[in-house]
Amino acid sequence: MYPLRPKTVQHGFSLVELLVVVAIIGIMIALLLPSITQYRKLSSASVCSGQMRQLYTVLVSYAGDNNGEFYPAFNESLPGDQAVWYYKLAPLSAYASSGKQLQKLSVCPESRSPAPLGIDNGQYVNNDYGYPYVVNYNVMRNNGTLRRPRFGTINSPAQVVLMTDTKKMSGWGYGFGDTSLTTINRIGEPHVEKANILWCDGHSTREKRDAITNTNLYP
Repeated sequence: MYPLRPKTVQHGFSLVELLVVVAIIGIMIALLLPSITQYRKLSSASVCSGQMRQLYTVLVSYAGDNNGEFYPAFNESLPGDQAVWYYKLAPLSAYASSGKQLQKLSVCPESRSPAPLGIDNGQYVNNDYGYPYVVNYNVMRNNGTLRRPRFGTINSPAQVVLMTDTKKMSGWGYGFGDTSLTTINRIGEPHVEKANILWCDGHSTREKRDAITNTNLYP
């Protein structure tokens, strides 16, 4: 007859041990969270930059059918909401896959709104996705007595701003035109305190708003 083996008593974690494990997990999360947040913001910035470059293709396509001219920020020949460049029924939508796609491309992921936006303090928003990018009035000039610049006629297009990230603010507007005016404050910095900027040659960079001077605004 074989001798009986002594039974092994299984002990669970004590309360102190569990608290230590929970504390360690909490410390690890606290250490990783800033990196995760930073990664998410950089990923969002990359998506935003890609949207801007797609919009550049849309604008180039429009210009090809319209004597090389940039589309106006506000087309005064059109009624109401249709006058703004990003509106889903505006002529520019024909050069995106759809009007909805144009609206979606025109809003940075960091500027998305949970509900469709209407008129904001008398300024046009009217975008189902949020606050659209703001444009350089000196390039995408409104219809009027002054002609808009044409692709290929801008001096140093790699140094002239076409559009940038926006800021959610009272009295939001669809553009800016001079660093001495308050409209320059419409430029937002949602990507780790920097703004994505689309330049007139089609490339995009991430910059501080203060880095933009009037040299970058007048073609």
